[in-house]
Amino acid sequence: MMLFFRLYNFKKTVLILPLIFFTFALIAQNKKYGDGSHFSIDGHILGHLTKMVILGYTDSSNNYITEKCNVINGRFSFKGSINQPTFAQLIGNVDTSHGGIDRNDPNLCFIFIEPKKMRIEVIENHFNNVQLSGSVTQNQYYLHEKSKENINNKFAPIDSSYKELNNHWKIALKANDTIESNRLSIKKNSLLLERKFYSDQLNRVDLRYITQHHNSFLSAFLLYHGFAAHSYNEDSVKVYFNKLSQIVQNSNDGKELARLLNKKVAPIGSNFYNIKGNDIDGKDVSIDNLLNDSSSYTVIVFWASWCSPCRALNPTFKKIYQKYHFKKLNIIFVTLDEDRKKWLTAIKNDTISDFHHIYNNNKVDIRHEYGISDIPADFLVKGRTIISKYAGADDDHSHFKDLEIKLQQIFN
Repeated sequence: MMLFFRLYNFKKTVLILPLIFFTFALIAQNKKYGDGSHFSIDGHILGHLTKMVILGYTDSSNNYITEKCNVINGRFSFKGSINQPTFAQLIGNVDTSHGGIDRNDPNLCFIFIEPKKMRIEVIENHFNNVQLSGSVTQNQYYLHEKSKENINNKFAPIDSSYKELNNHWKIALKANDTIESNRLSIKKNSLLLERKFYSDQLNRVDLRYITQHHNSFLSAFLLYHGFAAHSYNEDSVKVYFNKLSQIVQNSNDGKELARLLNKKVAPIGSNFYNIKGNDIDGKDVSIDNLLNDSSSYTVIVFWASWCSPCRALNPTFKKIYQKYHFKKLNIIFVTLDEDRKKWLTAIKNDTISDFHHIYNNNKVDIRHEYGISDIPADFLVKGRTIISKYAGADDDHSHFKDLEIKLQQIFN
């Protein structure tokens, strides 16, 4: 499975605890964590350029926390409140020159933290070699990824070739070079079959893990992100989900998966639901007021200042707007930001203030109401009618390229 948002495609090296400790830890994981449980992380970084590290995670109150810590003599620490194994990202001296953070940045890594004491070791410019002790879920993930290593080694070069070929095909398509685009399309489809062969194998390994580990929080994580990435169909996901233990079903990923399974929101062909909020000047604004021309097309972009894949797409949105606005294409940005100041700063830094913007300030749970599993998520509407949806992101932004191709078909 290629995990949704690809932010979750973690690097591998973690510290494996002794086998006896690991066995007892697996048993301990079946105990329900109490609300308000706390975690602590004592960290060490090898290198002298990193002066600050940032930990991003969702706390026990379901708030996204971005905590900063100064590095002193190579040491740093974090404390917080979580009540279950939680996906987190550790950010060091990353490159932000492109307006966001590349998920493959050598000073960025992804970890599973738990409500207990943990220790973490990272190397400057090699955060992918993170070593985390004290987290059962992180160790489970390491062992699981290790079991997929041989398949991944075969999948990686094919995936890389496919992405490169796909980029060339897109260039030919934009240039209206029919002969070249058709030639590349044939090669691309051949590679796609090979890519799918190994991708299906990876999915089977994930599903085997889920089947054998009903009490693992990692099972809910894999199942949710596999479904969000359209790797599994709804009926099969329901079967696997119902076999998970109650505590795992009630995890953050389990609840989010249940929401996706039980509620179909904003289907294609329906009218886009209204969203109310404030614009960048603090004035009241709503989707209904902005979608006032039945003949125009609008891309509604769900994003946030803290979402690096979202911000990486903003320059392309500007180009699309310049290319098609005179043909009646509009773009509306709807933020999931809680911090208005950070939202405004991101708009300024990305020079996207000329677009329509809506800041909801958590008046409505937008992700829940509009069926958004992850961001960036884009809706294309004509008038008020949804004609296509592009949700989530992967390394080559394939969902976004589909949107670009759709716009090209409409306007050319």
